[in-house]
Amino acid sequence: MLFRVHKKENIYFYISLMVSVVLYYCWYVLCTRVLGSMYIGVFCFYAIVIGICLLFAHIILIGHLAGNAVEITKDQLPEVHKIIENQSQIPTRRWDFEWLCHKIFRDQLCGSLF
Repeated sequence: MLFRVHKKENIYFYISLMVSVVLYYCWYVLCTRVLGSMYIGVFCFYAIVIGICLLFAHIILIGHLAGNAVEITKDQLPEVHKIIENQSQIPTRRWDFEWLCHKIFRDQLCGSLF
C-alpha cells in the first residue's frame, strides 16, 4: 500500500525533532544537575522504555488505520460512490461561516429590519 504524505509533513517532522531534542536535553540537564548523577541510569532506562512503547503504539495505530481503510469503487457501491463524487465537486467557500455569523449578529441587533 502506498502512503501519500503531504509535502509539509517533512517540515513538521524536523520541527518536532528539534523541539523534542531541546526538551530532552533540558530534562537531561535537570536530572544531572539537580538530582545528581546517580539518577542518570534510571532516567536513560525509562526514556528508552517509554520511547520504544510510543514507537510500537504509533506502528500499531498506523497498521490499524491502514488495515481498516475502505476504498469505494463504482463496482462495489455505486450509490455511495455517486454521492461521494457529487459531494467532492461542490465548491466550498471560506466565507460561509463568517457570513452566517454576520447574519446572526445582524438579526440579533436589528431584528427584521433587513
